[in-house]
Amino acid sequence: MKNSLKKIKEILIKYRKEYDKYTKKRASKEQKLKELIQQQKFNKEEYEDTLEDIYEDAAEIETKVLKKIHSVLTSEQREKFSF
Repeated sequence: MKNSLKKIKEILIKYRKEYDKYTKKRASKEQKLKELIQQQKFNKEEYEDTLEDIYEDAAEIETKVLKKIHSVLTSEQREKFSF
């Protein structure tokens, strides 16, 4: 268990920079969403595209991290982790 925990910490540290980049990018995209709402005419397509970018980036990072974490857990640990 301690070995798995150490490996998970290493994984999270490794992806911290990627999370930081995502956070900055997300803030920029959220600002764009606010600006789109404030425009005289609402651009539905641009709003949806921007929103999809935010969710796709988050899903990509989460999937990478979970894949790495999954690989270090035992089947019993995976069961506990999933709840």
